[in-house]
Amino acid sequence: MKHKLAAALLIGMFASTGAQADGVVTNVQIAGIINDGTVVRITTTGAKTGGPACNTGPNFAIQVTNTTVISMVMTAYAQGKQVNIGGSGACTYHAGTENITFIQY
Repeated sequence: MKHKLAAALLIGMFASTGAQADGVVTNVQIAGIINDGTVVRITTTGAKTGGPACNTGPNFAIQVTNTTVISMVMTAYAQGKQVNIGGSGACTYHAGTENITFIQY
């Protein structure tokens, strides 16, 4: 069920933006989560491939209103799951942190 949710989320985001993920981390764990009330920022354990010049590391951001992705992030963090995360190529939610396009277990 979780894989189907991730796939549906991924397809929906690509369909709505028409873009490919720019920065990607694969088979990593979420190392930290910061919620400032507007944006949730995530750091990961692995190296990032690609990514926009505005991004300063294996960091991603998501708006707090995107409860589906935040729920997946929190579950992965709490259970120590390996994840794949892709970014949009933009850092509009938080300076130096790429916007999340998808997360999958």
